[in-house]
Amino acid sequence: SVQWFVCKKQVYNVIYQGETISIAFFFGILAVTYFFYGGKLDMALRNSQTSLPAAIVKRLRIYIYILVLVTAIFFPLRAALFLAKPLFGYQFSGLLQKVLYPWFFYPVPEIVPALILLLFTSPIRTTSSSESYAPVSSSTYLLNGEEHRVSQGFGSLETTNDNTVRQSLWL
Repeated sequence: SVQWFVCKKQVYNVIYQGETISIAFFFGILAVTYFFYGGKLDMALRNSQTSLPAAIVKRLRIYIYILVLVTAIFFPLRAALFLAKPLFGYQFSGLLQKVLYPWFFYPVPEIVPALILLLFTSPIRTTSSSESYAPVSSSTYLLNGEEHRVSQGFGSLETTNDNTVRQSLWL
């Protein structure tokens, strides 16, 4: 925290506690938001009429579950760590402080969900005995050796007569 003006130590401590509580509140809100919209996205995938193979939809739902679980662990953990001192007066010390600060206050809760999201959204060619699906670009995919175009947006995919795949989903 940067001290922008000269003040008494007591005033500075109050500002510092307020700042720390606001950071914790922000990550608590992020955890709830990821949980809520992850559930809505899963529900939309489950209820959608899609032309994607069932195995792909199942894998997407698993990815959503994993990402929601990871954010549901790391964001509240970060919020609790930030709240430990201002609300409960707990000061980490010794080995616990060396392990938790700064690693679990800053980089781990941000990097782990970001890396998982990056992993899940990277194009990977997959094959199975009956079908093959692989992203070709941001607007096309291969399904059983045929290239299909995807319209922009989020939602379920519908194949039309001209092999254009339309997405439709309203959250």
